[in-house]
Amino acid sequence: MAHSMQDKAKITSHTEVVTEARPDSMPDLSEPLVVMDGGRSIRFTGAQIAFASSERPRAPRFTEFRLYRTSKDMYVVSRTGCSRVFHSSTCRQAESHRLPYGNDLQVIPEVTRMYPCGICNPSRMEDARGIRFERERPWAGVADNAPGVVAMLTQVESKKTGLTSGSSSQIPNLSARLLTVASEIDTDIRAAYLVMDI
Repeated sequence: MAHSMQDKAKITSHTEVVTEARPDSMPDLSEPLVVMDGGRSIRFTGAQIAFASSERPRAPRFTEFRLYRTSKDMYVVSRTGCSRVFHSSTCRQAESHRLPYGNDLQVIPEVTRMYPCGICNPSRMEDARGIRFERERPWAGVADNAPGVVAMLTQVESKKTGLTSGSSSQIPNLSARLLTVASEIDTDIRAAYLVMDI
């Protein structure tokens, strides 16, 4: 679709407003940090610039995202699958996932704030050292630049309809919240996420 000169001026001025909204209010990037990726540690110097969570009251499981900027102007995306679910010591699901017993943990979670497994229905009255707890599931990825962060948080779905096939991409709600928060203080993320060059 062709744009008139007036339309182009509107598009250009909108882009300038978005990309020059305000200067970086970037935190100090000299803090030593460690982020987990499964059983692997990613160590770097930088600062957390955004956080987003799907946590809701009475939700037994939720996801937390954190976005960091490193002192080397790279980015680290951290996603943690969190759970408040506990299992009985004899639960087959807990056994198949090799969930730890309470006495294997350094800190035993408070069972009154947790949710019993819907399959094994453990009692809150059991000795917490024998109860099995779901673990956090950490994942992390490193991006060289802000467009890499947006690409990392974008889901690509293949579509096949009739005789044609293709793909579409979308940014899930929680990832969009993370990028929106980061856009408020990081101009590179703002430019990569909120401005689309066509």
